[in-house]
Amino acid sequence: MKSKERKHEIEGVKPFNEFFFRNCFWHQLIAGVSCLGVEAKEVLINYMALPKNDFESDESGILSAKEFERFFGYRCKPCGLSERSLKKRIDKGCPVIVGVDCFFLESRGDTYRKLHDPHFVLCYGYDTEKRLAYIVDHNYRNGFDFAKKVVSLDNVLLANRMYKKYIRRIRLTSRVLYPTKRCGTGNVLEAIDRDRAKGWKQNSEKNLRELRRMIDENIGELEEKSGKIILYLEKMKTSLASLAKAELFSENENNKVAVSELRNGYAVILSLFWKMRAQNNFEYVNKCKNNVLRKLDEIERLEKIVYDLLTETGNEKI
Repeated sequence: MKSKERKHEIEGVKPFNEFFFRNCFWHQLIAGVSCLGVEAKEVLINYMALPKNDFESDESGILSAKEFERFFGYRCKPCGLSERSLKKRIDKGCPVIVGVDCFFLESRGDTYRKLHDPHFVLCYGYDTEKRLAYIVDHNYRNGFDFAKKVVSLDNVLLANRMYKKYIRRIRLTSRVLYPTKRCGTGNVLEAIDRDRAKGWKQNSEKNLRELRRMIDENIGELEEKSGKIILYLEKMKTSLASLAKAELFSENENNKVAVSELRNGYAVILSLFWKMRAQNNFEYVNKCKNNVLRKLDEIERLEKIVYDLLTETGNEKI
């Protein structure tokens, strides 16, 4: 009985490690809300990046953060951290996303005593007798091998204090996730504003036309904007991986093929840009111009299918 009282662990935490989504905070949020009954796909779909003009992206969410939390019945609230408050929150079934400085985090061999790196881990349990913390983390920067780990409780608390001292210098260094009353039913895609969906489609079409123009007419401009274009292509590829999890696409074979082939199309163009940038040779695109332009045509065709489906699914207003 005593050992039971000393060890507390929230059940149902599911790390997300299928692909890298935004940054470590978002992976910890996905893992944290999973024990509150919110599926990973809902977070991924709501917060996927959507096209804006000039290779920018809209990452504000289909629903705003407050609307999303209210819809799915939880709150993500800034908090300070102490051993006492951490235990109290976990005892109430509320996981905590803890800000840490990886320079002091012993479980991260890639950064420990090497690099001051702002980071987040999800703490969902503790053992006072053995001085252990149950966390979700990955093994190296920008990796997506997120998994449950058992580490030193004192070390996590130290890394949080150093995060506050050296990196953020703010009082509220962490986020607590706690359940509230769910106010919505159905899925996020049903909340899409049709006008916004039409705007995303138009923005993507403009970006693809601009990309085609630079490939066809202005290699210098293509090179100059390559960093921005690569980031945009990466975000579109990740967003399509998120969108593929929606029932609209996962449960209909034709729709599944359309979104999968569209993602592959973006991956092909992205690979070309990575290669040209690594070799510092953007003239290379001239050798495969016809194939690249055909691939852009295919992306446009598939995007019309995908965005038309989103427009049909969405509402007139949120």
